[in-house]
Order: sequence, then C-alpha cells, then structure tokens
Amino acid sequence: MAERVMAPDTGGCRLLLSSLGFTAPARGGAQLALDPVYEDPARTVAAAAGP
Repeated sequence: MAERVMAPDTGGCRLLLSSLGFTAPARGGAQLALDPVYEDPARTVAAAAGP
C-alpha cells in the first residue's frame, strides 16, 4: 500500500469515531447556515423578501 500513498513517511493520519454522534456534522452545518440569521435577523428577512 505504501506505493499508492503520496508521502508514506510523513506520519499519516488517524481515523477516529466521533463521540458526538452521527448527526454532529449536520448540526454543525445547520449552525453555520443559521449564524447570519442570528447576527442580523432584519438583513436576512430583507434578503428573503427580494428586491
């Protein structure tokens, strides 16, 4: 397998199971999407209303 790796002697990486649960990535993505709404709700409503 070393012949298929770009840098086999650099230490590699570890794969770990998340202790946060299966839905953690979706919750994190939703939080990123909602941050602008929480920061400035009026701007979000105006943008949704259109020109």
